[in-house]
Amino acid sequence: MVYIGSYSADSGEGIYTFELDNTTGKLNAAFAPVHAENPSYLTLSDDQRYLYAVLETQEFHGVFGGGVAAYKINNKGGLTFLNERPTMGLDPCYLNTDRSDSLLVASNYSSGSLSVFSLEQQGAIEPCLLVETHTGSGPDQERQEMPHVHFTDFTPDGKYVCAVDLGIDTVKFYRFDKKTNNLYIEDRLNILLRPGTGPRHVVFHEGMRFVYIITELSSEIAVFEYVDGRYEARQYLSTLPPDFKGSSAAAALHMSPDGRFLYASNRGHDSIASFQIGKDGVLALCGIYSVQGQGPRDFAIEPLGNYLLAANEKSNEIVVLKVDKASGALKPTGIREKLHSPTCIQFLPVNGNID
Repeated sequence: MVYIGSYSADSGEGIYTFELDNTTGKLNAAFAPVHAENPSYLTLSDDQRYLYAVLETQEFHGVFGGGVAAYKINNKGGLTFLNERPTMGLDPCYLNTDRSDSLLVASNYSSGSLSVFSLEQQGAIEPCLLVETHTGSGPDQERQEMPHVHFTDFTPDGKYVCAVDLGIDTVKFYRFDKKTNNLYIEDRLNILLRPGTGPRHVVFHEGMRFVYIITELSSEIAVFEYVDGRYEARQYLSTLPPDFKGSSAAAALHMSPDGRFLYASNRGHDSIASFQIGKDGVLALCGIYSVQGQGPRDFAIEPLGNYLLAANEKSNEIVVLKVDKASGALKPTGIREKLHSPTCIQFLPVNGNID
């Protein structure tokens, strides 16, 4: 099953559900779209029984900010709405659950904050526990005039909340205390990137040893390694060809299911860069491949690693690319599904836990 989030303004519906044929790469609509207001990012609960979506708005049922919504994944993968809650922050753009599916964190881009929620045992979202707001700015006066939290997730060991802030060129780590329902900053882990790079998303590798950070403003991947209690910079590598002269902004960052390759999308150059991950964690560029469309805001690799689906927001389509699992290369399949303003793709794995 493939769940696709989108911007629902104008002619969009919200959340789309497809089935992917693993032998051909073809997408088939599985259910009628679920109406939601700008569900621009989706995530699955760790037990794969629930789907959560941000509602990227600046006003939510008359309340300041956007929202988050919960859905139960039913028989054959259909979605049943459970509930929704305000995030108390503007334009939420990312969310994820902890490994016990007891907490949900969301990023509020336009207010530079993150929101923490408790989850009920049956998947519904409880009222917001707290909102943590960042301070500061960066050198890019247009994009870094204030903090912009673009990513929040729990670290692989479950001990920390990781928050990536594009506006202040910083990745922050917090410890959440369930007894007090408060976040406490872990300064020793915080990562300060080069000024003006604009970090957007991260991927962890080998537990928390390596952190790969995609930078939207400079279109790079920054590699940091955990050494003696802190993260140290190892590498900055461009996601664009060296002779590219146009305007482009990096977006999504995902690892292949086998952990051998890292992929990054470029909006403007309209491509996906493939990198091989070395034994020492450093990256080597394999190639840069066209997404056969415009504005790849997100992409996802299906759980068996055979196909990559690109969400081309500007050309209103999902494009299917074939993955060479030996080399990391991407090849066009000619398969595309027209869809209004797709922004996020999530797979329910083949062993998904569906009632």
